[in-house]
Amino acid sequence: MPIMDGKTAAMEIRKLEAKSDFQQSTTALRVDDRIPIFAVSASLYESDRGDLSADFDGWLLKPLDFTRVRDLFKALQNPEKRKAEVYRQGQWERGGYFHGMSSYTSQIQITDYIGPLTQNNTPKIN
Repeated sequence: MPIMDGKTAAMEIRKLEAKSDFQQSTTALRVDDRIPIFAVSASLYESDRGDLSADFDGWLLKPLDFTRVRDLFKALQNPEKRKAEVYRQGQWERGGYFHGMSSYTSQIQITDYIGPLTQNNTPKIN
């Protein structure tokens, strides 16, 4: 990333979320009172998990499997689905969530962001 790396960007977003005027001014999807952020990289290691889980909600490894991306995004609004996608030792390459979901709040639906899959199995972003 040209200005800051993903970890720094996630920390800055978390700082913004802590401000009450930010929380009142945005209608963004929230899970556990925060905007979901995924770490996406070709070089994340299972040993990085503890360090990443403070500011990131989940992770995906490159190359991306867009069917998997879509499944993880759908799980943002489905507590049972999200619970099934939480990290399990030995399954790091699948990507998933660092923690289970206790709540989500939104005035929007995840389908407002993710449309149907295109013919080459990539998500159509609205």
